[in-house]
Amino acid sequence: MSKNRTTEFWMHGWGLGDFFFAPLQKSSQEEVTLGNQGYFDSKSMPADPPKRLLAHSLGLHLVPQPWFAQVEELILLGSFLSFHSPSVPRSERAVKRMISKFEKEPQQVLEEFYCNCFYPQETPIRPQVNFKAGLILEDLHLLDQQRLDPALLQSIPRILILQGEEDVIVPTERAKDLQSHLPQAQMKILQGAGHGFPYSHAVETWEAIQAWRKND
Repeated sequence: MSKNRTTEFWMHGWGLGDFFFAPLQKSSQEEVTLGNQGYFDSKSMPADPPKRLLAHSLGLHLVPQPWFAQVEELILLGSFLSFHSPSVPRSERAVKRMISKFEKEPQQVLEEFYCNCFYPQETPIRPQVNFKAGLILEDLHLLDQQRLDPALLQSIPRILILQGEEDVIVPTERAKDLQSHLPQAQMKILQGAGHGFPYSHAVETWEAIQAWRKND
C-alpha cells in the first residue's frame, strides 16, 4: 500500500460525475479526493483504499470491494445493498423499462433521472450533452443486478447512513435494510430532501456528518 494513502475519498453514483459534490465540498472546506466513473470525462480512482470513504447511491458499488477491509470510516448517502426490494417488484420493472429506453433515447433518460434525483426541488443541474452511453448503460445493468454482501462492510468500525426523506429513487426502506445489516451504523433522515441531497442540501448534509463525527 502506498505511503501517500488518500485520507478522504468521495464517490458519486449512477449518471453523475465529480461535479455532483461541488456544493458539499464547498460546505466542508476540506481537502478531499473526488472519484469519477468517467461517464462524462476521464475515470479517476485511487490505487489504494482511503481511510474515509463517502459514497452516494451506486457509488458504494463502483469502488473496489477489497477497499472495505481497510476503510476506517464509511458514510453512505442514499445508498443500498441492493437497489431492488423483494417486497417492491415494481422497481425491477421500472429499471428494465429504463434500460430499454436508454438504448434508444439515452439523453432523455438522463434528463428524467436528474429530475427525479433532485425531486422535490427544481433540478439545479442538467446532464452534459457529451457522455459515454455504453458505460452508463453498463452501470445501469449493474444497478439492476448487483447485491453487495453486507459482510464486506461489517468490519468497518464507523458507519453513517444519510437518507433523503423525499427520495423517490432510493426509498427510505432501502436505507433501513442497509442499517439492519450493519449494527455499528447510525442513520439520519434529512427532512424534505430527495436523492440528490448532497447537492441540493449540501449544508445540512455536512452539518449532519460533522455532528456525527463529534458525537460518535
